[in-house]
Amino acid sequence: MSSSFKLFYDYFSPLSRSIIILLEHNKVVYEKTSVALRKGEHLSKEFGENVNRHHKVPVIHDNDGFRLAETVAIYHYLGRKGIISERWYPTDVKKLAKIDEFLQWNHNSLLLTTGSIFYDAWLKPFKDISGTEHGMMNNVRDPTNFVDIQNSLSMLENVWLENTKFLVDEEPSYAEIIAACALMQVVGLRLFAIDEGKYPKVSRWLQDTKEFFNPEFDAAHQYIYKYGERFNGPPKLGLTIKAILFLRNLMKKN
Repeated sequence: MSSSFKLFYDYFSPLSRSIIILLEHNKVVYEKTSVALRKGEHLSKEFGENVNRHHKVPVIHDNDGFRLAETVAIYHYLGRKGIISERWYPTDVKKLAKIDEFLQWNHNSLLLTTGSIFYDAWLKPFKDISGTEHGMMNNVRDPTNFVDIQNSLSMLENVWLENTKFLVDEEPSYAEIIAACALMQVVGLRLFAIDEGKYPKVSRWLQDTKEFFNPEFDAAHQYIYKYGERFNGPPKLGLTIKAILFLRNLMKKN
């Protein structure tokens, strides 16, 4: 069967991973094109002209030439075209609205806070490197990010998971995928650990979500797990100098 569209992605993008897991779980046939964000491939003029004018991933190119960016827009497009099943894109207006409600909340809370921690710990050090070790560990951790993620986890624990096993219902939805991918950006890389005593519902929900969407979930997070295991430091510590130098050399090689 020929592919119906092309997906541009990076496994280090939680939103890219969420779309990949959704497609793989639905057994959708499509073409994948990797974009190395760490090398700035998305920032090139060519990428902007030929792939996505917003210089971000994920983005899809349909076989009729139609291009679409922004993860939630892609989710709706896949659902409305019938590329993913009704199970994952409900025809019931109220069910779909509840998923949308979470996706809107997530964008400026959980996704934002986990992204900020990832940026400070993994991306910002590269911007500060000037050929010496000077400044590598400065400002790697912004304490406000860790306050913000606790607030997001409290909302998950006490609001979204207050009365249901999953975020919007008793069965998992796309909300699970996108939220779990956001959390794994820091949990999988061991930049942050969820306090199971403080957030028992979140801890159980995350494990249930991973189990439900496996093997697709673990496959999409293989590189997150790989680097998390390699550096395996206490969550409250920044990256070691050794870790930063390793990543710097990896970027040069690739």
